[in-house]
Amino acid sequence: SVLYNDGGGWLFGYGLNKVRAFVAPNVVSLKAETGSVGKFVSAIPSVIPTTSFLTGDMASGSMTVQSLGGVTITSFKVETTYNGASTTKTVSGLSIAPFGTHTFDLDEWAVVAGNQTATIEITEVNGSTDSDLTDNTITQTITGVTPLPNKRVFAEEGTGTWCGWCPRGKVMMDWMVDNYADHFIGVMVHNGGTNPMTVTEYDSGLGIEGFPGCQIDRVSALKDSDPLEFYENMVAQVTKDPIANLSLYGSVSGSTATITVGAEFTTAFSGGRLNLVLYENEVTGTTSAWNQSNFYAGGGAGPMGGWETKPSSVSGEKFDYTARALAEGMNGNAASLPANVNAGETHEYTYNMNLGSTWNVDNIYVVGILVKNSTGVIHNAFARKLSEVVNIEDIKALRNLQVYPNPASDLAFVELSLDQPENVSINVVNVMGQILLAENQGVLAGTQSVRLNTSTLPAGTYMVQIQVGKEFVTRALQIVR
Repeated sequence: SVLYNDGGGWLFGYGLNKVRAFVAPNVVSLKAETGSVGKFVSAIPSVIPTTSFLTGDMASGSMTVQSLGGVTITSFKVETTYNGASTTKTVSGLSIAPFGTHTFDLDEWAVVAGNQTATIEITEVNGSTDSDLTDNTITQTITGVTPLPNKRVFAEEGTGTWCGWCPRGKVMMDWMVDNYADHFIGVMVHNGGTNPMTVTEYDSGLGIEGFPGCQIDRVSALKDSDPLEFYENMVAQVTKDPIANLSLYGSVSGSTATITVGAEFTTAFSGGRLNLVLYENEVTGTTSAWNQSNFYAGGGAGPMGGWETKPSSVSGEKFDYTARALAEGMNGNAASLPANVNAGETHEYTYNMNLGSTWNVDNIYVVGILVKNSTGVIHNAFARKLSEVVNIEDIKALRNLQVYPNPASDLAFVELSLDQPENVSINVVNVMGQILLAENQGVLAGTQSVRLNTSTLPAGTYMVQIQVGKEFVTRALQIVR
């Protein structure tokens, strides 16, 4: 035992008792210390931890191993087993001293629907069997989800030229739009009184407290999430009921854009509103107020999509996804939808929006959103370039489209009128998003009636997805037996 007496002077000291020295045994021993599954983001590059993925997407992971033997580790093999298939990766050229560690990324594998266990196991060390096999394995459950048809997640990111960490938000927004534009729409809402891109109404209404911070479909639990969580949060939202399929059409006269947002409801809905957001790509300026602060300069904070090679204050930057205007507040006009809407109903609302004199209209995009007014939650979104929104021939054809009879049994028909030749394709999907019927009609013109053989479909509700040119529309179809 150790006795310590400070003499009543409130002094400090310590004693050691029964000290043991541990010497690593002269064996080959490698422990799977930690491991995590995630999504590899090439722009960073790094694995972002998550256990939920889009079905068919690629999962990866990272692992840290520790040498517990007295032999230096120069190589090892790791086997990943998932959904009945295994892949082996050899990690070589190492020099892991006793008690040293090494972290590495796993090879990617394709994710299947549902819950499956991934097993990551060290199978060989220095060309032979590990002396201790009890600590070589890590397992994790991976979930693959299938997005609901026409569901798009809307991310509103708070950013600012003053914010040195905000280049991370730009890098991640680019990566998400480049890879997941079918499911993800993003806009960057600027903050700061001297920031020339700040839209005060939008910045205040969004209420971001930490930058870069994000709202995902304005779900309260996801407020102020980091852009690195974009993928995980998108996956969490793409299975939420979109309530309605949205469309956009309109015209431009002088500095005014007249834009109609339409909603075809697949689910009954109360207290909803329709609204519009305008954003612009490649926004830039020449004064110092446009300079982007950059804490990644010099590489001390790690790689970040090339920002580590830029100076601490970046001039001449082109800002994409820059929020320019809200049609009417955060949620839209109270008259944009009836208080109660039934499934199968279609509603539209038209907004007149001013186009700023300094904006490049060729780079303006329109986002239509469906909002629950009482909660502020966005249930669906739809985006188009302004130049595509005002080219409405395809949209007119879709607005006149009919699916009949409904309910149907063995046969259903899709009737549409085309003022000009267009490519037409039709898919029938179930509630899980699986395509059960696919009809590629090629180029059609005039009034057409496309026959669908539904005799093999079980009774239930299906979605008929019709594409005319670049535009899409979905109609609910009931099959009865």
